[in-house]
Amino acid sequence: MKKHFACIVAIFLCLEGGFSQELLIKINTADCVNCIINMVYLKNIDSKISVKMLFKASEKQLAQKIMNELIPIEWNDIDVLYSDSLYAKTSRYNASSCYLLQEDSIVFCCLLSELQENISSINAYAICANEIEVCVPKGELVLSKRIMLHTTDENLYLLDVTFNTLYEICHQGPARIVSYKAQDLFDLNFVHTFFSKTSRDRFSSVASQMKALKKWDMLMENIWIKKDSVFLLCSYFLPVEKNKGRDLLIEKKFVIAKFYEGGVKEMFPIKDYSLGEYDIDQTNAFFEHDGNWYLSIFKDHETPPNYPLAIYHKNNKGYLAKASVLKNKLPDSISKNIYALNKAIFREGRVFYTQFNFYYDVKIGNYVHYILEPSDDHADKSKKSLVKHKLLEVFKMSGLWGIVHAKDGEVTIHIVDENGRAIAKRKTQIDTQTLSSNFSYANNLLFWVSDDHEIKKIKLNKQ
Repeated sequence: MKKHFACIVAIFLCLEGGFSQELLIKINTADCVNCIINMVYLKNIDSKISVKMLFKASEKQLAQKIMNELIPIEWNDIDVLYSDSLYAKTSRYNASSCYLLQEDSIVFCCLLSELQENISSINAYAICANEIEVCVPKGELVLSKRIMLHTTDENLYLLDVTFNTLYEICHQGPARIVSYKAQDLFDLNFVHTFFSKTSRDRFSSVASQMKALKKWDMLMENIWIKKDSVFLLCSYFLPVEKNKGRDLLIEKKFVIAKFYEGGVKEMFPIKDYSLGEYDIDQTNAFFEHDGNWYLSIFKDHETPPNYPLAIYHKNNKGYLAKASVLKNKLPDSISKNIYALNKAIFREGRVFYTQFNFYYDVKIGNYVHYILEPSDDHADKSKKSLVKHKLLEVFKMSGLWGIVHAKDGEVTIHIVDENGRAIAKRKTQIDTQTLSSNFSYANNLLFWVSDDHEIKKIKLNKQ
């Protein structure tokens, strides 16, 4: 697809109410038949978009002849406009072209010869009036303040870290809630089959003592979803030794568990011995990409962490080992402005950090800035600057990125193209003061938990 002018906003939402849209087909009567014949694709335009043909006022008779003999569609139901002023306003192209107007402002245009390849972009403006809906009403759930929300096309997965509970909630139709406590999902004896007999014997000998210290159960610390697969980053404690029979020394270990069909069927214990001075940050992003697992790491007294990700490889014994810290150090422009990277969100090979407008691209192995505010005149300057914000969610739709973030008490969705260039932004009616969780996107729906423990959603666009 060719690039069009800067006000193209081929995007997918309007969260403050519906807008009227009309598509003007501006006809240059000097064009050849091959250009005009592309009007046949107007049959694929969404019915919510009003289609009109536009000619110069002085060419009314010629326009009638063209419509009767050359235009390959039934145009009787299409309004025909004859206006020199409107014709002059739609002056981006000299050739026959398409202009999408929203509240009398041009938001998209392309040549008529490119109509077929731009149908999906135009239809993205057939926007429903979006209202906040309640999926799970107040009183159904009692949650702590340490919760994480993730979504598949069919289910919500809500992890309450404090209460060590995973909720599976069907969001298709009436909400069906199933809760899973950690002790119901995990068998620690299975975990320890990955370790030496000495470790297993030591674990068994102090089991009662560990239970008394509440260090026995697996702890579900984080959650990540890839398509319909749910992965849990969990921790547990392994006894190291007894100090002359008096003190029990324990060591924190990690395992990644795959949850499906109401249970945990696969687990990948993590061998973290090769991290050196770094420790795993279980509160931050973890994800799998191209067969490798990436985990967030930190080092005491290092602010910010210069190397915030480690790569683990799954070996033939079923655990993750041979860890290596990513060699790509944070650029000085980033590290000098960040006191802590805090959380991160992984989407399609990119690690988006929640404090500033940059991400790490796993595919190219480098850090990239993205622009939050549309600006043609200052694009290069904006590309190099950091903008502090609070990132809440990242999703991809119609080939573009939606950056959900909070600033000054408002939740705004910024639209960014594949190259990190800002295209548009849309404000929502969501008050940041009422948020109790992250946002999670799936299948054109954005979910979150409010401070009164309601799970809410908003539809970004119709299918």
